[in-house]
Amino acid sequence: MGDLLDDQIRAEMFSGDKNIDRQKCKRIVPLEVLNLSMPRTGTMCMYSRIDALITMKMALEQLGYHEVYHFFNSLNNLQDHDMWIPLLKAKYSGKSETMDWRAEFDKLLGHCQAVSDTPAIFFAPELIAAYPDAKVILVERDVEAWCKSMEIVGNGSYNPFVKIFALLDPSFMGRLTGTSFQWLHGEFHAWTKAQFDANLRSTYRRHYALVRSLVPKERLLEYQLGSGWEPLCGFLGKEVPKTDFPRLNEGKVMQRKVDLLIKKSGMRALGNLATVLAPVVGILWYWMRR
Repeated sequence: MGDLLDDQIRAEMFSGDKNIDRQKCKRIVPLEVLNLSMPRTGTMCMYSRIDALITMKMALEQLGYHEVYHFFNSLNNLQDHDMWIPLLKAKYSGKSETMDWRAEFDKLLGHCQAVSDTPAIFFAPELIAAYPDAKVILVERDVEAWCKSMEIVGNGSYNPFVKIFALLDPSFMGRLTGTSFQWLHGEFHAWTKAQFDANLRSTYRRHYALVRSLVPKERLLEYQLGSGWEPLCGFLGKEVPKTDFPRLNEGKVMQRKVDLLIKKSGMRALGNLATVLAPVVGILWYWMRR
């Protein structure tokens, strides 16, 4: 079962880098849905029962929305991070008012009809203003349960090996951490795991209060975990599918995804290091044999 799960995750996350330069792209489908829920509340998965989780991303795609952007989408187009990083820097350096956010989002997210998860959700004010007709979804969890679930994010982000791999594997892990640490610093004001843990609750509450203050009630769905298709379809004007909501053992899958990300980067880092060291070892060997 473990090997099957790993195979499924690899197929989803590592299907090959499309190598698309989004700077050259434009919007080809309307952006209709903004799932601005915090990570680990239902951006990828939501509770339907204690032992099962509902996947909002999969649900929206099943309803016909063309590509729902999620952090894991960027693994198959790493150049996305080359745009996310400067956009996050502009936001957190106070340059939001000078940016043409609609133009930037249309390039980066022009192929998507819906967005969710990091880093997109931390552009909530900019996305809401740029797409005034888009419908907004918020999914909440009990704050304490959410904090516990965020241990996976915190442990992975502040893993010392991740920092080493980011240096040795700049094109993959360097990009991922370059994006992640922008919002970890900008939203959570966290440069350490201790700061991250300490600021979780205030960041969560601030984010939800901000979204509610910016979105008219008729454009906002506060989705309750385990509610099924009806409230979502009613809000989006879609027919209720005859199939059940997609379900996933999210905790296990998320942890395995983090593990495989680190493992992949570790292998790449070792390969890069070997490439650099091989000529040095050869020169030393030649010199010692003289």
